[in-house]
Amino acid sequence: RNLAEMQTLLNVDRLELEKARLAMRNKRHLLIASGIVLLLLAGWGVYLGIMVRRLKRAKRLSHAAHEEAQRQSCRAQESEKMKTAFINSMCHEIRTPLNAINGFSELMLTEEDPATRHLYQEEIRKSTASLTSLLENMLELSKLISTEELLPLAETDVCLICAERLELQKALNANPSVEYSFESIEGGGGSCVVPTNAVYLTRVIDNLLQNAAKFTAAGRITLACHDDRTNRMLRISVSDTG
Repeated sequence: RNLAEMQTLLNVDRLELEKARLAMRNKRHLLIASGIVLLLLAGWGVYLGIMVRRLKRAKRLSHAAHEEAQRQSCRAQESEKMKTAFINSMCHEIRTPLNAINGFSELMLTEEDPATRHLYQEEIRKSTASLTSLLENMLELSKLISTEELLPLAETDVCLICAERLELQKALNANPSVEYSFESIEGGGGSCVVPTNAVYLTRVIDNLLQNAAKFTAAGRITLACHDDRTNRMLRISVSDTG
């Protein structure tokens, strides 16, 4: 009997020990499973963070691309407006010498006075020269627009060019009723020397002066050159009373 009870107690202890081992194993499995779940959640969180950053970056790039597309669209529209205005202006400028050539040519057919015919011929010559100059300028402008090469630059005294072109325009116009004046506000260096293309700058100044002379039969034409060293800006302006 004692032996049977001891055997029973031993079996009970074995069962308790096995139960404890099983519980321990279950806890270990639970800890492993919990660790795996935590790792998966952490990985998912990292993945979501990466995707969110990518989406934000893609959104920023898309927004920047949209703004750039809008800017390009505005530039294209502005360019089209400028082209239209330029074409209209050129048509008007070309029509003027053409009308003069046609008109004086018809008058020459019926005019017998040699002095008057010579005057008509001189007007036709001037209009032809003006028309040729306009066409050459249009061709050169078209060449400048189509090329991708940068214009060559050189150190140039802009104030000196302005003064020379003003004196030349005064001599060409030869209108005593028009007064020409030059205003120069130079920088600290005592001159307006800047890197630029002297040839095309001269043409721009000549065109501004010629346009002012065209609409000023009497009064004043002023050419101003302001070298603002503080703001790193050079201002050239032409004003007239016509």
